[in-house]
Amino acid sequence: MISVETVLDALLSNNIISASQCADVREFISSNQVNNSSIIDPIEDIVLRLHDIGSFRFGSFKLSNGMITPIYVDLRLVISHPVLMVRCMM
Repeated sequence: MISVETVLDALLSNNIISASQCADVREFISSNQVNNSSIIDPIEDIVLRLHDIGSFRFGSFKLSNGMITPIYVDLRLVISHPVLMVRCMM
């Protein structure tokens, strides 16, 4: 099992996200009461695969409901990866 904090620390230490982006994500999690406990292994696998295909975007994004988020997950890319698409549907 892996925690959200562990993922954030790994992204930060590998220079995938900046310290300010990491702080934005942590603030978003705390202010929106996102579950910060742990992620089960199948979900961890999907998240890592989504990262591998470039689905995660970091910055400032306005969602259709008007909410601003520091993370955007572009799931349109999944259609080009049938194995991942099936795993996401399971």
